[in-house]
Order: sequence, then C-alpha cells, then structure tokens
Amino acid sequence: MSTLKQIQPKIHISETPFKFLGCKVGNRMTVIELPGQKLWVHSPIRPTDELVDDLNELGDVEAIIAPNLFHHLNVQAFSYRFPNAVVYGVPGLHKKQKDLNFENLFDKRSNWSPSIEAKIVQGMPILKEVVFFHPDSKTLIVTDLLFNLQKNTGLSKWILKLDGIDGKLAFSKLSKLAIKDKVAFKKSLTDILDWDFEQIIMAHGTMVTSQARRDFEDVLFNV
Repeated sequence: MSTLKQIQPKIHISETPFKFLGCKVGNRMTVIELPGQKLWVHSPIRPTDELVDDLNELGDVEAIIAPNLFHHLNVQAFSYRFPNAVVYGVPGLHKKQKDLNFENLFDKRSNWSPSIEAKIVQGMPILKEVVFFHPDSKTLIVTDLLFNLQKNTGLSKWILKLDGIDGKLAFSKLSKLAIKDKVAFKKSLTDILDWDFEQIIMAHGTMVTSQARRDFEDVLFNV
C-alpha cells in the first residue's frame, strides 16, 4: 500500500501521527508534481524507506520546502535521502538548523514557479510562514496559519478548546498572540485572496474542499 494518497491529478499527500502539547494533531506532507516528472515536497514528514521508494517511483524530488520556523524537523533527514533536491526555507531557519544549506523562500523560487506561487504572511515574525497556491488545481497550501482538528477527545479536546481550535476550522489563539503587526497581517490575508483557490490543504486537520474562500475569510478576518 502506497504511503502517498493522490487527491488531485498532480497533488499527493502523506499523513503521519503527531502530537503538539500532548494533543493529537497529526501532520500532513503535500507533494506536487511539476513538469518533467519533478516533485515539490511541502513540510516533509519522516522519510521512511517506504515513503522514499514511493516518491522515487512518482518522480524526482526537486524542491523540499520548510514553510515556516516550526516545520523543519524532518528537512535535514529528507535532504539526506534526496541529495539532488534544493531545500527552501524562511529567514531565521539557520538558527534552528545550523547544518542545513537552504535557499531563502522569501526571494528565490524560480525553479518551481509558475507551477506554484508563494506569498509571505507578514506581521508574525515568530512564525514567518509562507503559503502557496497551485493554480492548476486551485489549491491553497498552508501550514500553521489554519487548523481544522475534528473529533477530538479527552485531554486533547480540552487543550485544543482552550486554544480555540477544537472541532472547527480555526486560527490558533497562540498564533494570534504572535501577531506583532496586525495591519501587515491583514494585508497579507487580502493578498492571499487574490488567488482563486477552491480548496485548502493544511498541515494539521481535515482539508477544506468546499467554500474554501468564504471559510478563509470568516476565520481569519475576524482575528
């Protein structure tokens, strides 16, 4: 059984269990097929032998994306398994991954655009998230900008409820505290809405497959 699940003609995901603050939030990696059988890998999970084999069968990993200052734990190991791939990360990543060589996502992404577009979420220096848009499938890809954690139970449900992200598409209260420039943050949201997306893939929680733009506005413009 493949470790990759195809959700669109050129988009695949791979999911793995993950806990944050003791809560089961899961973790999702997104893989997009580029022209020439090249692959773009967003927020990589642990590169098991099975996952590496499935990716090699699908194409050649060309780009490995560390999309913010929190989703980087598996990037070094992923880069080791795919040494010909270019790693892209945000400014400040070198402080957390001192041995990692990477290109700055803020100013260099020529080898995979225009297949995939990117925009920076301003105003949150502790996160420094970059979000992405795949025009062919009208898919918005975010990491920690949105959570959609459904059917939580026990202690996880209680903790997630305190953070405002239990059982619904939501923006974390912890993330809200990280906003240092609300004007810049809201400007970034408006810029993201220039993209004509119809679905949202996030790293944690159920993907949004309908009314994505409306839900994006309802959640984030009320922050």
